[in-house]
Parts: sequence; structure tokens; C-alpha cells
Amino acid sequence: MTPEVRARLVEPFYSTKGHGRGLGMASIAHVVDALAGEIEIDSTVGTGTTVTVRRPRCTPPP
Repeated sequence: MTPEVRARLVEPFYSTKGHGRGLGMASIAHVVDALAGEIEIDSTVGTGTTVTVRRPRCTPPP
């Protein structure tokens, strides 16, 4: 993806397709943020994109 698209990736209602709602990555980013996680994006134009989501390990209640 281009740097311009990458910069807007998690904006609500942003879409490169011209249709749809553009809420997918915005929703994911919100949930990941609420869980104190992080999103890593590795993208090369013409090759592809890998999105990695990390979250803290959960510990069971005592």
C-alpha cells in the first residue's frame, strides 16, 4: 500500500474500494487499543501487506 493509504488505514469510513463502510481496520484498531495491544503493518507496493496484531498475555483470575 502507498504511504498515503497507510497513513489513513485506521480512519473510520476510509476505503480504497469506493464502496462499503470502511470500518474494518478502524474497529480492529479500537479493540486492539482497548486491550493495550499494538498493530504492526509491513507493506510493499505491488507485493503485499502483512498486518500483525499483538496483545498482552491474559492471566486467569485466581
